[in-house]
Amino acid sequence: MSVSTGMVTLCYLAIAGAGFGLWLTDPVINKFYLILAGALALLFLLSSLYTNKFDTAFVYRLYLIPIFVLLGWSSRANIAGIVSKLLLVILGVAIFELAFTDQYIAFCDPLSYYTSTRSWTNTGEGTNAEANLYLGAYRIGGTLFGASHRAGSIFIEPLSLGYFATIAVIFTLSDASLPAAKKVLPILICLLLGILADTRLSVALSTALVLGYPLLRRIPLGAVSVLPIPLFVLGALVYANAGLIGGDLGGRLAWTYGDLAATGPAQLFLGGIDATNLGDAGLVNLITHVGLIGCFIFFQLASGAALRAPATSFLCAAVMVYLFMGSLFGGAMLSLKTGAILGFGIGVLARQGVSAVTAAMEVAAAESRKQDEQ
Repeated sequence: MSVSTGMVTLCYLAIAGAGFGLWLTDPVINKFYLILAGALALLFLLSSLYTNKFDTAFVYRLYLIPIFVLLGWSSRANIAGIVSKLLLVILGVAIFELAFTDQYIAFCDPLSYYTSTRSWTNTGEGTNAEANLYLGAYRIGGTLFGASHRAGSIFIEPLSLGYFATIAVIFTLSDASLPAAKKVLPILICLLLGILADTRLSVALSTALVLGYPLLRRIPLGAVSVLPIPLFVLGALVYANAGLIGGDLGGRLAWTYGDLAATGPAQLFLGGIDATNLGDAGLVNLITHVGLIGCFIFFQLASGAALRAPATSFLCAAVMVYLFMGSLFGGAMLSLKTGAILGFGIGVLARQGVSAVTAAMEVAAAESRKQDEQ
């Protein structure tokens, strides 16, 4: 099953456009969210004028998650049901892929997909023409669990599978309608998917979010907005001591911290960072296109923190951690495959939080009136 660049581009634009169009049918949204979205657009235009470059593809990446946040906000979907069904399908396909790799390749044709999408998504990765699999499916020395390659399942690439697993962990932990006992199995499946994808960041983040749930859920919603600051400092400390940790961590973090260290104030705030050695550094790409302030606004929009919806402290904090840490290592968190799911789920859960609080207030008001009448 082969695809063309035009087909993929039209598909991407159609889905993103449909997300925005469906939101227009129910524009019940916090005005502050829309104001920030407009401010981000102005900063993008300012940066484009400063650098004399207008990257239309990045506009799509910049607003993909926020558009689906609006779509989810307008939806009454059962996110727990959607995630549970998706997990079963994705796990089944991943097992099929590893057990029957040739048949999986024949149906999905990963080589054709990546040949057609690399210029649009700017992944910076290659493919293995001999095996007809994405180059990222292989690690030197093999995978953690001894399989022939890293699973990609319905996402075709391992990184997206791992990121989806982390997103599913966040949604599962955030869903107040789901009893704690029923959260265990989905989380275990998510961790298994991260292992099958051999996506170490995903496994580490998922584990950290589960263990840190009691702490993150207590962070005031207002404090969530400034989370990128301590996260950036934490990343800088890890980068400074990467030699003690070993592996390729220092080199990968250098895509972000190395380039930022050599950047002047004007480029930090207006964009235009030299992209020669960027690789796929998501955070630096954001700063390049919208500046430091725009980057901060993006995290408010994409994490849902700008919605200022009640009962969403953990959701917004966890998504902020996921997006920021992912951006230190690449820009895959801005792809349609995971970004659309993330944005939609944030919108659904945020609206549920508002509805729950509103319902509780109405019940309290009704009881108060009843007591007054008595």
